[in-house]
Amino acid sequence: MASGPLQVISTAIIGGRSVFAADINGDGVSDVLSASYWTDSVEWYQNLAQFNQAFSYQVTLVPSNSLTFTVSNGHSNGKYHLFHTNNVVNALFPGQGWVFGMHIPVAQVVSQGAAGLQGNPLFGGTLNSNGGSSLTIPWSVVSYLSGQTWWSVAMQLAPCLPGLYEGSAVQVVTFP
Repeated sequence: MASGPLQVISTAIIGGRSVFAADINGDGVSDVLSASYWTDSVEWYQNLAQFNQAFSYQVTLVPSNSLTFTVSNGHSNGKYHLFHTNNVVNALFPGQGWVFGMHIPVAQVVSQGAAGLQGNPLFGGTLNSNGGSSLTIPWSVVSYLSGQTWWSVAMQLAPCLPGLYEGSAVQVVTFP
């Protein structure tokens, strides 16, 4: 899923079978690994992007009151996306998922990304001139999630590197 022009990593992969994103070299940004069946090799593509490390996302639950999603320190008037899942793999392997450390099925990324692009504020929108956004959901809606645990992550398009995203830390909320 990308909002900018296609960024080709390589055109030399023959028989690619797996692609995995993780911070391989410990610099704080996800790199890409790809495995090729035909060449029997694993390739590492180092991400040289300098991301906005201050970009942050917070989920605040006030039982019997509301749930608030807050994005801050983003790019002024930039686009952002929110992704949410109740995939329990996040509890078993925290921080090891493919979307900025969060495990989420591809179908959920596609559907939630599309909803955000269509203006559903629960899944994204445009940051204000200060690089922030906030959405509060009333308890009458949130109470339907009682007993569930959800994981959530925010991401924004990096304006200096079209097609690349900056992501927040994964947020976890358990609904009483």
